[in-house]
This record gives sequence, structure tokens and C-alpha cells, in this order.
Amino acid sequence: MNPSFKEKRRANKDPLPYTIYKGIKGKFGAVRFSLKKAYTDRRGESSKEEGCVFLDTANPKVSSYDWVNKITVKLDLSDIGKIIHAFRSRVASEKGVNIYHDKGKGTTKEGQEIKTINIYRSPEMDNFLLTIKENKFGKEQVVKTPISPAEALVIVELLQTAIPLVLQWCDSGKGGVIESPEGTDGNYSRQW
Repeated sequence: MNPSFKEKRRANKDPLPYTIYKGIKGKFGAVRFSLKKAYTDRRGESSKEEGCVFLDTANPKVSSYDWVNKITVKLDLSDIGKIIHAFRSRVASEKGVNIYHDKGKGTTKEGQEIKTINIYRSPEMDNFLLTIKENKFGKEQVVKTPISPAEALVIVELLQTAIPLVLQWCDSGKGGVIESPEGTDGNYSRQW
């Protein structure tokens, strides 16, 4: 019996992505967070010095989502911190939090491939609105996804958990478990 895709990922300890689907029949899209952990090769040399989190968004199609034409944003630690702050802080979320990426910044291609993330919480509503825009060589694509408070809580928890894995501050070979120091009562243990 061949193992399924999910079984292979679990065997390799690759985290599964967290995906939120909204409104196939409507105007809202889907959003997916994927963790790419930092890792060390067998010789003990770092093969990927720093991991990251990818944020993918896709607009709805007739009966699914257009993942072929998705927008992908590579989130660094600063971006992760801004997203956590946006979902946690009422002041930040009501004013909106913006993240700006220019792939060609500092080169002759500056301004040709721009991606922006906006997280906004309406004072009248309890939901957040996550808007991702991509302007690629003058062609703009926009994906809007409402995020419930419960979904925002999951995103915050996942992003907080991702930070030590992105920086290799925990032993990901043990499945992300940081052991309690010897001689303690075990209160320092946290599992990722």
C-alpha cells in the first residue's frame, strides 16, 4: 500500500499547511500558511540558514479555487511579527496593518513586482479582512479573505510556534520539542 501525500509529509515531519477557504460562490478567496523550517544537513552544516512561512492566496473559481494563479508571499520574521500584532491588537487591527514587498527593490526592476498585505478589522464587525495584492508588470491581482476571530487565533498560535523553527532555536529533529532543563519540575517544556 502506497502512503498518501499527508502520510509522507508526517513521516518527514514537514508541517501541514493551514488553509482557510471562504466563498467559492462569492467574491472571497482562500488563504494558506505553510512553514518551511530551517534545517541542518547530516554533516552538521546548516543547509538552509533560516526558514520562512509562505502565505498563498487564491481567488475562487466556479467550483474550487484558482491555486494555479495564486499569489505567494514569503514572510520573514518582521512580517510574522506584524501579522501577529495585527490580529492581537485592536488598535493596530482597526487602523489596519500593511506589509509591502518589492521583489526588485534596489535594482533596475524596482516597482515591477509588488505584493502588499493588509489586515483590517472593522469596528462594526468582529471579523478581520485579509487583502493580498500583487502588481506584476502592471497587471494587478487582488484576493480578499475574511478571517474570523477563531481563525485569527489559530494563525497567531501557528506563527508564534513557527518563529523558533524558522530560526532553528529548537531541535526540530525531535519534532519541535524543547526539553525541560535537568533539575527542573518540567514547567519549561513546550511542544511545537
